[in-house]
Amino acid sequence: MYDGAAWITATAAGTSAMSRYRYVATSGQTTFSGSDTNSLTLSYTSGNIVVARNGAVLDPSEYTASNGTSVVLGVAAGTGDVVDIVAFKSFTVADTYSIAQVDAFAVKLTGAQTVAGVKTFSDQPVFSAGVSLGSNGQIKFPATQNASSDANTLDDYEEGTWTVTINGTTVAGALATYVRVGRTVTVNVDVTATASANGTTVSLPFVGAPTYHGALTVAWLSSSQAKSIYVNNNTATAIFTVAGGNSTSSLANGERIIFGGSYVCV
Repeated sequence: MYDGAAWITATAAGTSAMSRYRYVATSGQTTFSGSDTNSLTLSYTSGNIVVARNGAVLDPSEYTASNGTSVVLGVAAGTGDVVDIVAFKSFTVADTYSIAQVDAFAVKLTGAQTVAGVKTFSDQPVFSAGVSLGSNGQIKFPATQNASSDANTLDDYEEGTWTVTINGTTVAGALATYVRVGRTVTVNVDVTATASANGTTVSLPFVGAPTYHGALTVAWLSSSQAKSIYVNNNTATAIFTVAGGNSTSSLANGERIIFGGSYVCV
């Protein structure tokens, strides 16, 4: 048998796939059976043999081989004729699936397919766009948004914090969290202005939509002057205003404000 690099004996490759028997005929001999010249006893499966006399392969019509233990020549052999019989063994491959069985449960890599039943993944499947399924029911989006122009496509989700600044100066001790779903950003901020960080604008985590302002809600304010706050369009800032009016209102040193709400980002 050829293993891809060299010819080896069939037994070295595993279970023998064929057996070869050789007989030297006596005068007028027609039946060949039993032990051959190598002390091997003839055994074959009907239809799975090749018979040759003196090196010439015989046509199946020139012999009878039906009982599995003997071969009968149609024309008697002469003294010294060499009769070779090659018997091929049938075999069955165990622990295999048919094509139909594989097609029934395998998930195809291409083409349309309906996958039935509940499938359990031992690790997180990652799709080509970077979205992956978490191990405990989560959907994980990539760190950098892959924005879509389709209004019906959710292309981002993230949670986090940001460094709050007032009029561009960082405010120490400020608390600020956000949750972003698509283009909707929900913020919660607790900040107290300082001598170096005070004024009319406060930073936001994402740039607001370019065509309109978004209003946020003041939940608590330490000063007596009521304030409103809105998102400055096309920037990542919100503006303090006098409540009920459109004039700006500065957050003074030591003044604390807690506000939150949702706005649309770019």
